[in-house]
Amino acid sequence: MSEVPFRWLTDPERPAWEAFAKACGAGLFASGAWLEAMARAGVETRIAVCERGGAISGGAVFAARRRLGVRMLLPLPLTAYQGPWLLPRGVEDPAREERHAEEVLRTLARGIGKGCDRVQMLCPPSLWDLRALLREGWKAQPRYTYLLGLDPAKAWLERMSPDVRRRARLAQEGGLRTWDSTDWEGFHRLWSASLTHQGAPVCFGPAAFSALCGDLQERGLLSLRMAGPDPGQAWFAAAALTDGPDAYYWVAGALREHAASGGNQLLMLSLCEALASRGIGRFDLVGGDLEGVGAYKRSLGGTLVLHFQAAKDVTALGRLAALAERAAWRA
Repeated sequence: MSEVPFRWLTDPERPAWEAFAKACGAGLFASGAWLEAMARAGVETRIAVCERGGAISGGAVFAARRRLGVRMLLPLPLTAYQGPWLLPRGVEDPAREERHAEEVLRTLARGIGKGCDRVQMLCPPSLWDLRALLREGWKAQPRYTYLLGLDPAKAWLERMSPDVRRRARLAQEGGLRTWDSTDWEGFHRLWSASLTHQGAPVCFGPAAFSALCGDLQERGLLSLRMAGPDPGQAWFAAAALTDGPDAYYWVAGALREHAASGGNQLLMLSLCEALASRGIGRFDLVGGDLEGVGAYKRSLGGTLVLHFQAAKDVTALGRLAALAERAAWRA
């Protein structure tokens, strides 16, 4: 079996990663633009790769963190997928192609964990054969998202549930409206209010979040829409990341006291319409694990899509940290 060497890319080598990401269709979250935006936001990004014949054949991106002495490689914040992505060899024999993918994944599985205590990866839907990771002691957990097809003719609107359309109509009749926005501070207030209500951590403060949103918007990657009585009173906000014909539901927030107004449904219809008018054909709604979230995104007419989260607690310290984290969630 041929050797597939593992290593961590250096910063000057990142153009090679960009070329690999484009060649294998990895998409936005593997792109240099996304990684640069994360780095500017203070995230320490690392790229693990394995190579064949001097060219990258597979890899994944991570956020390197150290907490209470625990060395961790984690998903980048607010990032839907981080790999691994694989570049097919392009051979006609399916068995050879499968062996190649297995070699690449095994090499990544062994190399990534060296020098750290905990590793987590949010795998893209394109990677569903994780046997090589499982054989190396990793654990895989199913995750879910919904994929919504968009078109300018609004065929997608007919796939949404009647209740979504009814609530959106009532919100509009009640005087709510939607608009494009660059009010990043107001966006952060709505987002953080929603997270606080859910008991979830806020990973960026107002200044860092505003800078990240401004950076992504300048790169042409971010679209933010808000809803409320007028632009001075935003009750709801939702942002989508765009990458060619694809879009990803990114961050959203709302004032809980207005949840029954239908403004959230009106905002989603408005966001979908705006994306479709720009030629976006695939809208990944990013997430669907929680019962309430899954029910809401199903009501938008999306198709359920499976992907996986892979993780390994490499050392005893990593296992203790994982136990403490699970205990904290149960508390």
